Amino acid sequence: MAAPWWVSLRRHITLIGMVVLLQLLLAAAVARAQSNLEVTITGDRALTPSASSRDDTVASSVVRRDRLAAPGVEAADVLRDLPGVQVRQSGGLAAPSTLGLRGANPNQTAAVIAGARMDDELTGVTDLSLFPVWFTNRIEIFRGASPFGFDRVLPGGVLLVEPRSDTQTQGVVRVEAGSFGERAAHVIASSGDESFSVTAGLRAAASDNDYPFSNNQGQDMSGNQGQTDRVRNADFSSRDVWLTASRCTPRYALEVVANRFEREQGVPKIALQQIAFQQSKQARAESARDLWAARAIVSVDQAHEIEARFNVLASSILVRDPLGELALQARRVDVDTIRSESGLALQSKPNANGRWRLSLGVEEARLTRVDARDAVLFAPPDVVATREALRGAAAAEARLVGPLGIHGQAMSEVNSERANTSSERHNLTEETGRAGLHWRQTSWQSWFNLTRAARPPALGERYGLSVSVFGNPRLRPERSLGAELGARFAPHGYSSPVWLEAVSFARYTTDAIVIVPTTQGHATAVNLDTTRVLGLEFAGGARVFKPFEIEANLTLLDPRQTSRLFGGQAQLIPLQSPATASTVLRMRQPIERENLRTLMVEARLIWESLRAAGVANLPAQSSFDLDFALLGLLQYTDFRVRLANLFGVARYDFVGYPLPGRSVHSSLEVKW
Repeated sequence: MAAPWWVSLRRHITLIGMVVLLQLLLAAAVARAQSNLEVTITGDRALTPSASSRDDTVASSVVRRDRLAAPGVEAADVLRDLPGVQVRQSGGLAAPSTLGLRGANPNQTAAVIAGARMDDELTGVTDLSLFPVWFTNRIEIFRGASPFGFDRVLPGGVLLVEPRSDTQTQGVVRVEAGSFGERAAHVIASSGDESFSVTAGLRAAASDNDYPFSNNQGQDMSGNQGQTDRVRNADFSSRDVWLTASRCTPRYALEVVANRFEREQGVPKIALQQIAFQQSKQARAESARDLWAARAIVSVDQAHEIEARFNVLASSILVRDPLGELALQARRVDVDTIRSESGLALQSKPNANGRWRLSLGVEEARLTRVDARDAVLFAPPDVVATREALRGAAAAEARLVGPLGIHGQAMSEVNSERANTSSERHNLTEETGRAGLHWRQTSWQSWFNLTRAARPPALGERYGLSVSVFGNPRLRPERSLGAELGARFAPHGYSSPVWLEAVSFARYTTDAIVIVPTTQGHATAVNLDTTRVLGLEFAGGARVFKPFEIEANLTLLDPRQTSRLFGGQAQLIPLQSPATASTVLRMRQPIERENLRTLMVEARLIWESLRAAGVANLPAQSSFDLDFALLGLLQYTDFRVRLANLFGVARYDFVGYPLPGRSVHSSLEVKW
């Protein structure tokens, strides 16, 4: 079948975007004028300590660099204690972990780093363990809808990762060591100022991950019974290289990001058996990622600007299972994905009366999956699938009367997909968006949103996930309708001594994709599930009694499968806690002496209620962490110690996959 007309248009837009970016790169190379940063690319932009100023008309959370600097943490650790967030980890460091917002499935949340989507094309899920916490400036989470300027609306919100980009000349060397054989080291060097800067980083990390757990043959997950065993074949080693550069003048701003990541690790299997836990011995996995991204903003006049962006993300994962321990029905599984995105946007500069944006973007993705019967010998690909997409979006905010304003976003996306398993090309058009009202005053804000979101099937869901899980070319997109009402109180913005936020929300999802068995002995993906999620989120903090600070979050959730997949009344959505809470007590004491600048102590408590998990329930569980930091020690050194899960509580996010117990992590960082 011939390609539709918009595929040719997509190719022309891609070429135009690349030409524009190349011209801007050339201009940045020959520019000599020094100027102040007019278009902010990085920096602290939050109105309050708990919310993002990127778009204050949606519920959001921010994780800053001081939290990311704790030793032995991954993205899953720093996101777990945020409102509306539920993390699913399958083990220790570098073990696959996913994020779900407000009862949504992990593949319903968009995760973006430097403008590039991180989800894989096989399942649509993003692995949080691949995030470069060590080279991240901040993480922003938009829990209910996409923020202004993001050209997709998914049922599960958006997670944005901003890579580090320092605007000063400095060097950083850091070493880490911790329990269960953890060791890591990285070097970061930066040079420049606000008009032009370059930052580069290199990290190597490894861990044995041989932590103990209570082996009770799957009869109890409280950790109170059974003999002690150790997780095996969970070790990993990784290498990560990053480079960011930015150039800013009164007329344009440009940033470029490049990354290479490699990791080799064991694939543990702790399967529930009637006699004992059966662990894997020789199953191994190798993963790699290459990322190139560029973004430019050019001022047209005093009120308007043009944004051009382009990124390419290539990722691969190779799983070898020579003994067949993982029940993959293949001795080697090789999945390669490459995705390119480019776009152009015309937008107004923000002003007191509002802002607007018109954008057009294109995307091309390719998935290759090999299921080989031999762990070493070459095998032809089983699935080669491609997707081409054209996406248009419009967004606007406007003030109506006094503090009352209106906002809205509308997106239309056209997809064309095909694979070697079928001669038919699948074309799909989907419209999404949100509309609402907001009220802005000096000390508080409130907002209301109505959202229509959609997630198109991943290429693996449509054309095949594995040898035993077939694809379904007739899959429809998952669609949802949502509503959100929220208010935020912060009398002095980021420096407020007290701040509060309360949000209520509802989301109804249809055509949710689930994997079901067939009479032929395999499984396939179908549109079968419908869900309804109601919830309340509360967040707040106080800095009244210096040097002490306190923050607290509470989420109440009622996640239901309304399609009654199992008969009877509506069932709880699996692996979702109806209630989660977290509290942080922090002491940040300035010392301001020659050999010590700041002393910081932080206590963090996280609690999750019981979760339904099919054949068994995951019990309520908690974790208590204690962090110590000596900053500016001997002027140039930061020393940190983190005691994770201090009381050694047994924790699970999946049945049969215990999480680490008590552990100690430390870091020594030298800056000059």
